[in-house]
Amino acid sequence: MKYPVFIALLLCSATVFAQSDSLKNEWAFPERYRMISLNATPLLTQLIPFNRTNPLQSGPFNVEFNRFKGKRAFHTSLGVFVVSDGNFDVVNNANFNFRMGSTKRKEFSERWTFYHGWDFYFSLGNLNLIGDNASDRAVIGVGPRWSIAYRIKPPFSISIETALILGLDINNGVPNLEFIPPVALNMNFNLPRTF
Repeated sequence: MKYPVFIALLLCSATVFAQSDSLKNEWAFPERYRMISLNATPLLTQLIPFNRTNPLQSGPFNVEFNRFKGKRAFHTSLGVFVVSDGNFDVVNNANFNFRMGSTKRKEFSERWTFYHGWDFYFSLGNLNLIGDNASDRAVIGVGPRWSIAYRIKPPFSISIETALILGLDINNGVPNLEFIPPVALNMNFNLPRTF
């Protein structure tokens, strides 16, 4: 099953890289656009087993939506892993992670872009990281996040990100300080907005 998926991915990506680079120097971010980010780590871990880790433990967020206007954006991120029987009590890695906040973009070369901002977080269960077994946690909080992206083609880039959560565990009533390391590789797609 791995090989047909890998071959299909190669064929789809060939059309992206088959285009001319003659407009490379003229391209710039549009004034208004959407950026959709997908966590590609589970797919990459299944195709290339880096260190034989669980492909489901790939960071707290699976998908992210950004609405840019100029260099600023409003974004939301969502990550969910629910077991088949819906019982959160018996599974250590069941989780629901949500965040929303603002982002600012800074380009420091033709292909490299830095994103930073502040987010509001809500998390049930763990953060879907290796070694995080806190399944009875419910956290609300705020914190900064940082991301760096490399543009492969004008509408397509890859990125990694890290974040810090300053929050409160509402189940136990204790402060919660979490650092999310850069464990996920995200694929980003820019879609122009006309309204």
